Amino acid sequence: MSHYDLNHFVRELEARLPQAQDQLQAVQVVSGAMQKLLSNDYLLDPDFVRALRHGQTDNQVYHSPGLDFVVQVFGWQPGAETPIHDHETWGVMGIYAEELEIREYDLLPTGQAGQFDLNQKAHYRAGRGAISYLLSPQDEIHHISNPGPNYALSIHVYGNPIQNYHEFDLEKGRITRVGS
Repeated sequence: MSHYDLNHFVRELEARLPQAQDQLQAVQVVSGAMQKLLSNDYLLDPDFVRALRHGQTDNQVYHSPGLDFVVQVFGWQPGAETPIHDHETWGVMGIYAEELEIREYDLLPTGQAGQFDLNQKAHYRAGRGAISYLLSPQDEIHHISNPGPNYALSIHVYGNPIQNYHEFDLEKGRITRVGS
């Protein structure tokens, strides 16, 4: 059993992220720390998970006062899914419980304002302990779903709080900006 908890995790990120010279180095730092974090079978308090499952708590567990990165825990009901979207920042996701399905896309402009095509470049299932990352803007369009019968949990770190993002409607070929 690992004793590496969220406090250790954010302290390590606060100490090591200032040395990262670009997004790739940042996600490498976070991925290394995330690997240690995910090895803790008792990381999340059952009361927190219960409240998260019932929509009774904020999923943001840390916001760096100096570096502006955020740590969030997401709960995924069976069948839950995101729209196809981006984040406008780098991010790292670690699967803590069960399995999620991830699809990653490349944006293919059509030459018409607000219109697009997407090329699915990856489609995989990620189970407990798996870590994936995205870099902005080149590798960040994705879709996440819980295809399984059980509640899933994932831990995400974003380079800054998500205030604006885009949703991509495949049927209409339209991009919608969401946020302030």
